[in-house]
Amino acid sequence: MDNEILQNVNPRSDALALFKSIPSRILLFLFLMLGLLSRVHAENTDASEKQVPQVLLIGGHSVSSPYPIVSLMLEGAADVHIVTGGANNTTRSLEHLDAWMEKEDWDLICFNWGLEDIRHRRFRTKPARFGKNLQALVTRMKASGAKLVFSTTPPVAKENRQRIPQEVIDRYNQVALNIVKKEDIEVVDIAALVADRDPKTMLAENGIQFSDTGEIAVGEMTAQAIAKTLDRDVSMKSKATLPAPRKKVLIIGDSISLGYHRTVTYLLRGEAVVEHAEGNNQGTTHGLREIDNWLGGAKWDVIHFNFGLHDLKHVDENGKNAQDRSAPQQADLVAYEQNLEILIGKLQATGAKLIFATTTPVPQDHGPLRDPGESMKYNKVALKLMQEHGITVNDLHSAVTPNLKQYQNPADVHFTAAGSVFLGRLVAKEIRQALK
Repeated sequence: MDNEILQNVNPRSDALALFKSIPSRILLFLFLMLGLLSRVHAENTDASEKQVPQVLLIGGHSVSSPYPIVSLMLEGAADVHIVTGGANNTTRSLEHLDAWMEKEDWDLICFNWGLEDIRHRRFRTKPARFGKNLQALVTRMKASGAKLVFSTTPPVAKENRQRIPQEVIDRYNQVALNIVKKEDIEVVDIAALVADRDPKTMLAENGIQFSDTGEIAVGEMTAQAIAKTLDRDVSMKSKATLPAPRKKVLIIGDSISLGYHRTVTYLLRGEAVVEHAEGNNQGTTHGLREIDNWLGGAKWDVIHFNFGLHDLKHVDENGKNAQDRSAPQQADLVAYEQNLEILIGKLQATGAKLIFATTTPVPQDHGPLRDPGESMKYNKVALKLMQEHGITVNDLHSAVTPNLKQYQNPADVHFTAAGSVFLGRLVAKEIRQALK
């Protein structure tokens, strides 16, 4: 009997019968509710995907220079972007602001103008015009709905190369402060920060740009102001109170390494003092002339080095950049190998742990100065030598190649600010491993 009852039960037919018994109006209501719930879920998903605030840095070197530190300190709290090209004075920024604003729905914009309005040959603006331009920029930025943070223009050393009087910078800062305070905009007083500390330690040799110490201090102060405005906490990421590290790291390289040097310095703060050999260290020919000066008889724990981009470029009979592929390379593959062998010997004599960074790619449309693909040939020669000498290799070429569209400037061997941070992370990681 029980088996007969079980055999007569059909769950599928019962469910169909139940469905048919529901009035059509109720069914329509249920379908509409289901659609509404799906839409709400999709909107909530989109909102959660954009829960990390988007931050834009615009303006002069007081916001552009410390970008690596700001980006690293706000990692996880905000995505930080920077405008490159035409953003350092108010006249040109007025022309391009709308295009910059349209790229993203910005949650916060940190900005500074002043120094290039003072010293730019073509776009120099007097204080009255500077004030009008700045007011127009602020009005347009506020209209976007983004929160705003203004960074003051830092002071310059008395012996700065461009002979800019400090009282002129003070005057432009006052014009800007009158505007931003009226608009109730958060202020990062970089001018006061640099003035309160020793300008000799905060500014570079040219008396205008920041030193490593200055850039880290400015970057941390800027990041904290941005985080405060966004109601985020980044206080634990600052290592300003750490004792001075005892280990020393030297970076030798061209403009690519100059780009990522500050990121490495920041990431290894508290672990090692990171220095870059003075200036652009160019290729192996220049390296042979200057290597003893760069090493300076100091005790280095780690030396991270690269030569390549200058070696493979075409030069004329005077050693100047040539735009003719028939011109010789600064150091052909044979000369490059010979020069690099000598340099390796000098570096090994220091007793430091050595790390060679492979030469980063030359883009396809770079032009006749450098041939695309040549960096791979030079890397092949270098890698052979590194293997023979047991030197660690940091393969920046392979690491950055899949990300060139994102990180390398168009038709240029140089990298964007974000690209330099990407490379700096890789370099810091390799150096940290060597310091153990």
